[in-house]
Amino acid sequence: MVKFKLILLLILSVVATLTFQNCSQFSEAQDSVSSFFSEQTPIESHYASVVTVMPQQQMRIVNRRYVAELFRDIFTAADGQTADNMDRLIFHWALKRGAQMGGNCDLLGSTTGADCNGDFGNANQSSYTDPNAVRESFKIQLCEELIGQDKGLSILLSKIGYVSDDLDPFSKEKMKLAYELFYRTDEIPNEYIESFRGFVYELKQNSETNENIWRGLFILICESPDWQKL
Repeated sequence: MVKFKLILLLILSVVATLTFQNCSQFSEAQDSVSSFFSEQTPIESHYASVVTVMPQQQMRIVNRRYVAELFRDIFTAADGQTADNMDRLIFHWALKRGAQMGGNCDLLGSTTGADCNGDFGNANQSSYTDPNAVRESFKIQLCEELIGQDKGLSILLSKIGYVSDDLDPFSKEKMKLAYELFYRTDEIPNEYIESFRGFVYELKQNSETNENIWRGLFILICESPDWQKL
């Protein structure tokens, strides 16, 4: 347990590094525009000191339904086996979090209102939400509970072709396959590969097993923010 906590601390530091390396993160453009206009000083000779506020483009991110389907696909093996408690965890950390994760419910799809989590008022929720800290905390919990278990890890390892006696357990190809489990449309950036290799080196210095290092890598990818962007 202590070792796992150390791995999670290292993951947080690498996620932060990737966030600053990647210029396409959620809020950078918005912050730049906001900063520019906040520094403008109204001219006193103009009527009522009116300051023009330019419209800001919000970054759209996937809603709870996409998250649920993605995680079901990732954590279901080729033979149909799933990670332990997969459906319960997905429901608890994604599907029932419509207010934070977006995705209004379908009143017509169920006479019991099950899709609305027992509250028909949820039909009025937004289809999408802006990035927010609470949403991220739910996603992190989902990542760590599914990847933290041995069954979930075993399914992920099988999908990248890892075996225990692998001569090259952390090849670029395996890292690419791991990345593509979550990032369905993007090529893996070179800076991610370098960060992953640095992460592997740090955990090897801590005498972690190859399987536990991969657990850390999967959590790192799962907790990175960009796979959620539309």
